[in-house]
Amino acid sequence: MRRRNRITPAPHMPEPARWATPADNAALRELCRRSPIVGPVSYALEREPDFFALTALQGDDGGRVAVIAEGQDIIAMAMMAPMRAWIGGEIRQSAYLGDLKVDPRHRNSGVGGRVVRFIGDALKREEIAVSSFLVLAGNPMLEMIESGGAHFGVRNLRPIRNSFILFGSPRRPSSGVSVSRASPDDIPEMIELWNRVNGQRSFAPVLDETLFGRWISSSLTLDCFRIARREGRITGFCAGWDATAIKQIRLLRLSPALRVSTAFYNLFAAVTRRPRFPRPGQQLRFLYVAHACAERPEDLESLLIHLHNEHRRAGYLYMDLALDRAGPLAAALRSFRSMKIDFELCEAYTPGLEPGAQSAPADQNAYFDIALV
Repeated sequence: MRRRNRITPAPHMPEPARWATPADNAALRELCRRSPIVGPVSYALEREPDFFALTALQGDDGGRVAVIAEGQDIIAMAMMAPMRAWIGGEIRQSAYLGDLKVDPRHRNSGVGGRVVRFIGDALKREEIAVSSFLVLAGNPMLEMIESGGAHFGVRNLRPIRNSFILFGSPRRPSSGVSVSRASPDDIPEMIELWNRVNGQRSFAPVLDETLFGRWISSSLTLDCFRIARREGRITGFCAGWDATAIKQIRLLRLSPALRVSTAFYNLFAAVTRRPRFPRPGQQLRFLYVAHACAERPEDLESLLIHLHNEHRRAGYLYMDLALDRAGPLAAALRSFRSMKIDFELCEAYTPGLEPGAQSAPADQNAYFDIALV
């Protein structure tokens, strides 16, 4: 009897980079689960049940996701969110770049650079010379961006500190500042304040009624916003947002130092009947401080105190807020206990386009909203 030769199926080859469609929803969510963020806090940023629900809130008209597929799997992705942003006190066309993920099985295979080059080509076509992105220590995103083209310039711009503000005992409100729930009548004054104050912070989006309407079109509603007033005038606002309806953070690993800190916290939590810090594999339950804008540190501090007192018994572990580490608003956290992770906000210069005056001043405070990534 003749022995039949076994035929080994040819492996799937990675496809050319392309823009994602709703048909990629399940594969994108699976890639998020397979591609953890590694650092002092290692975690998986999950996007259940709809990957595109968060992307729709990024940029002026929603972000666009570039992908590389292999068979039924997405093995690399990156997002670009074009927006009008304040840079050097001027309105510029820019973009935020994020969600760069490569399947661990395909690391160092070149697919990360390929998806970045695809984004770079799109930026060039749209004549967007300067973009921004955030880097966590140990994340390979910076190397992938730099490999995205022969002239893809990258510059570390400003240090961003992500603070996990722990809930605890009630806090006394700051004197001279009143805080209340936002109403539709407050929106025009909120928009004016945003562009006046955040217009001096690099990469803050230019706010108008259309963009504000998109902000409150998801699980974040106008009812989430609190406004601060001094002498009857709005001087700050932010939103307390539980974003678990569209994205979740699953804890994977803590650095040794943070393991010690969280162990002490859990002892304190047991005594005070506070939520415990979760074990690896569990989800974190917390509140984002989103769309923060304040004239003074005292205004933001009053807003944080109000959110803290309002939500301290709601089962949240902490409030999550990112600020320019060297900016004046960082002083708003002086009265809170918090854990901190440092990032770098970087500029990326599109190949073939001269950044010129569009480049952000290195000595100007920067804006970054951790809730939208």
